[in-house]
Amino acid sequence: MPSQDLKMIYVDSLLNLPLPLLILGVFVILVVASELGFLAGVFIRRRFQQEKAVVLDVDNNVATITNSSLALLALFLGFTFSSALDHFEKNRESVSNEASAILATYQIARMQPSPYNERLIDQLGRYIDVRLGVADLANDPQAIRALQSAGRTEQAKLWAIANQMVKNKPDAPMLGNLVEALNNLVSAELIRTDNLLNGVPTGLFVPVALFLLFNGVLLGVSLGEGKQRHVVLSWGLYLLVALAVGIIVDLDRPLKGFINVDQDAMIALKWMR
Repeated sequence: MPSQDLKMIYVDSLLNLPLPLLILGVFVILVVASELGFLAGVFIRRRFQQEKAVVLDVDNNVATITNSSLALLALFLGFTFSSALDHFEKNRESVSNEASAILATYQIARMQPSPYNERLIDQLGRYIDVRLGVADLANDPQAIRALQSAGRTEQAKLWAIANQMVKNKPDAPMLGNLVEALNNLVSAELIRTDNLLNGVPTGLFVPVALFLLFNGVLLGVSLGEGKQRHVVLSWGLYLLVALAVGIIVDLDRPLKGFINVDQDAMIALKWMR
């Protein structure tokens, strides 16, 4: 397996950590980075303590770089949050759309001539059973693809029944509506699956992580040159940043997490079984 794929798998495994553990991990990393930066800041202060003008110049440079870096980090976090929120909203909309497509197919299937109506309803029930399994999946692309493959097998059986109607009952009044409903059913499933898989690009979290580390070190350097850690204020800032990162990651995990896409629209279809 290429090294790039291994890196992405590693990043995916980190992003799928439980939310409390993820927030704690980001917080600890920021604290450690800040402590390392603090030690570097103490070293810089002691190294130049006899040259006050140089110390002042170093302080101003570090403050300028820190402020610029924090602004760039805020930009990255804002953009990533916007992408995650858009992904969340698309997933929520696709659940309702698929439920509506299944319900419409069921209603049209009931209007078909016997015995095709009974066969269609029975097969549609099997398809619903498969699609209800989405709510039980983790945020695992392979599991999502496997369930999609199982769903398409059931779709093919629905199409087989429709094709038999085309041959044997070409003049059925609602046959065209059935074909259209099945097309909408397939499209709704495809869109929902694509929305589940295509979230915030994993590679976007890498520069965010690098900026987090860089800002932690820079803030530590600033505190070290100022001779005080300001533990309450600095650690409070790190906790807020960790919470922001946790919310962004959790929004991008619509199936399992504290911020979940409501699956009730699909679960309500159980009455068809």
